[in-house]
Amino acid sequence: MTSSIQEPCCIENTLPRLLREHALATWQTNGDVTFDKLMKAVGCLAGDAITVIVITPSIDIAHLRYLRWLHQRGWLKELKVLTATDQAELVKNELPAELPMTISNHTSVVEPLLIITGEKKTVVVQGALLPIVTPGHYQYVTYCGNDQEQIDMLTASALSLLRTASRKKDKKGKKAEETPSAEAPVPEASASGEATVSEGEKTAE
Repeated sequence: MTSSIQEPCCIENTLPRLLREHALATWQTNGDVTFDKLMKAVGCLAGDAITVIVITPSIDIAHLRYLRWLHQRGWLKELKVLTATDQAELVKNELPAELPMTISNHTSVVEPLLIITGEKKTVVVQGALLPIVTPGHYQYVTYCGNDQEQIDMLTASALSLLRTASRKKDKKGKKAEETPSAEAPVPEASASGEATVSEGEKTAE
């Protein structure tokens, strides 16, 4: 594993080069490498038709608009989002309905994780997914390759949390569907086959 400092002006060239030389690498930023720059740098390494999993305490409009841009160009085929709180409405409002999406939430989400899977490779990024420039010192671990053992080592706990949150959401959805809706009472039929009418309704007539 190797380490380097990535600058926003050059990351689209320097980070892919680093990952071609070292499948697993650590690197740092000063808070000026935003989510869109990160995606531009590593997304192409996975392939041209990608599935993206974003696990982050909170997702921002800036994240979603870049993901929408990817979908509009035919690169983003599926998206899974896991946040600490329910942000499904925001995600649905910003992204097209035709994009296959799984949106869930779990209070245990603390550390950001980005997983990009394509026809070439899988890219895993552990570290801040900044929607805007946020000055500070940020550490990242990134893997690029097809070693399933390495991928599992970096993603297993987060993906387990994603599956748990998705199951809970599915159960809530099924429960809501099974709950009968309140309906107006149907008048009882008399022996003659006519519906009985209350005294109040007769008076109204």
